[in-house]
Amino acid sequence: MNTGRRIVSHVMDYQYHRRDDLLYRLLSVDPARVRCGDMTYTYHQHSSDDFTINVVPGTKHCGINDERCKLRYMVDIDYTSDALDSNGFLLDNLDFRTYFASLGPVTISCELLARSVARHYLDELHTRIGSVTRVAVRIYPFGDTYVESIITNDARDARPLAATLQESFPLVGGYNQ
Repeated sequence: MNTGRRIVSHVMDYQYHRRDDLLYRLLSVDPARVRCGDMTYTYHQHSSDDFTINVVPGTKHCGINDERCKLRYMVDIDYTSDALDSNGFLLDNLDFRTYFASLGPVTISCELLARSVARHYLDELHTRIGSVTRVAVRIYPFGDTYVESIITNDARDARPLAATLQESFPLVGGYNQ
């Protein structure tokens, strides 16, 4: 008896979703811009993979030896509902792998590398930086050991993220050091 009610409930939920989708299309409204009570749409982008770096022997570098090091990265970026580009995309997912594969010889710590990578992705999103609420980059030098650099836009801070970043992370030689 309860099973029948659950089925009817699921069918009604499906009908409401279809009705809402049709309404959005008829009104030419982007559902991401429609507030649902106190809820809003946001986006989260995640990428993780292994990558190999060359290190400069004798420097204080990321990695456990003075040779080629296999590391792992994890990048998480949170966006507001208006973050999509004109084609409906965030960052191209292949850009993450390409970026890490193209890193030159590393002479900095994993902590500074994570911070530099976070800044790189903010630079990539420069035209939509107001839509970025958080960038987190983890670098795993071995096993489950990692360091993480997190840049957030505190909602209580009225200044745009770009101004906050310029104060917190001044650029040196074009890269965040």
